[in-house]
Amino acid sequence: MSGSGYASTSLSTSKTSMMFGSGQPAAEDYQKEFLIEYGLEQKVQGITLDNTNSNNTFMHELEMLMMSIDKDFSAGDMHFRCFSHIINLGVHDFLFQLKLANNSYFEENDNVDDCDSNHTVETTNSEIEKCSCVTVGIEMLAPCIDCTTRWNSSCDMIDKGLKLEKALILLCDTNIDLQSFQLTDRDWSLLRTSVKYLRLFKSLSNILCGEKYITIPLVIIGFNMLIDKLEKSINDLNLRKNKSWAETSVERALQSAYIKLMKHYSKTNWIYCAILMFDPRHKQETFYLTPWGKEMAKWAIEKFEQIYRSRYYRIENNELEKSQSIDLDSDDEINPSSLFTSSDQKFSTSLDGKTVKENWRNEIDYYLSLKRADKNEDVLKWWQKYEHKFPNLSRMAKDFLSIQATSVPVERLFSRASLTIRKHRNSLGKSTARQLLCLNSWTSLNQFSVFKLST
Repeated sequence: MSGSGYASTSLSTSKTSMMFGSGQPAAEDYQKEFLIEYGLEQKVQGITLDNTNSNNTFMHELEMLMMSIDKDFSAGDMHFRCFSHIINLGVHDFLFQLKLANNSYFEENDNVDDCDSNHTVETTNSEIEKCSCVTVGIEMLAPCIDCTTRWNSSCDMIDKGLKLEKALILLCDTNIDLQSFQLTDRDWSLLRTSVKYLRLFKSLSNILCGEKYITIPLVIIGFNMLIDKLEKSINDLNLRKNKSWAETSVERALQSAYIKLMKHYSKTNWIYCAILMFDPRHKQETFYLTPWGKEMAKWAIEKFEQIYRSRYYRIENNELEKSQSIDLDSDDEINPSSLFTSSDQKFSTSLDGKTVKENWRNEIDYYLSLKRADKNEDVLKWWQKYEHKFPNLSRMAKDFLSIQATSVPVERLFSRASLTIRKHRNSLGKSTARQLLCLNSWTSLNQFSVFKLST
């Protein structure tokens, strides 16, 4: 979708390490085997990576390598951090404080085996478990595995566990092998109190992990809404009198999660804020609806304008000028006042008589003057519809909106690749494998109609 030939590149940490190593060697291999081989040296708009120290090194090394061959590359402005990974790190600290997770998984650990999100626990006591559910009158549910590399799995596991609470208690009471795993009333109370906060993390993570819609403008709004809810929850728990043990524990865990989220959020660049301007459903109005929006509005808008003016603005007699041209008279009347333009239509006449824009802000001002789009508007289709009115802004919008908010879609692609290139299909050539993966992606996105079958 890149309007001016830019491509948003997203790599996951674990897959980057497997393919290219880490740090400087990874940057060198990435430059040679990906950017140069596919002719993308000047087409990278952003690289979405997990939040590991090796990826910070990777970006800085790549910046120096690109500069050595006179290619424009900024490690600061082009490094986009996987926000679902940031949320996962916050959740991990939350669970660790509650002693519901061990501390073996840090952000530096990026070599964890993947596992199937739909995999369920198999047990020799399944029939006994089913009988327990029937006895207490609840539906039998297969419990989920709490898998480190499957974000939100802890929330899903606890949710199902609470639905099966009575059956699990009966199961442990009647099975001597499981009595050591019996949870106390205090444990169940902690799970009930904590799961409603885990649902907050899960809801935002699911939104940002989408691959069939634009996600990058949702980062600033969604993340700050999450921060607001955490701050309110911590404050409410802090002011509550006669708190239970579970509420005290959850308050401490929320504070730990909040600190971890803010630590990584502070490392993000201003491009995230500027990109919000490209969403016709939000534009600059959204900045002024919240306290945090007002704080970042000035810098975000300045960054947006600076990038537009330096990289995208072109003085040309485009369709915007045609659409804003002044109708000197109508069919049934003469209107002398039509000779005067309004204050926000700043045009001048050049020596050769062609009308040109006097101010680089004209296209931006016209875009901002339009009514905001409906909340259900498809952002890319909106820019496609209005690209003749905003030729410069539309190129910039398509470039930046192609950046992914998370590395999850790429992780899914690697999972699909492992299903396509299996051990009994190890003779597949790279071209055939690429075509199969593309077909899989296009059909899942309902893009198969682009192929016209000859009759």
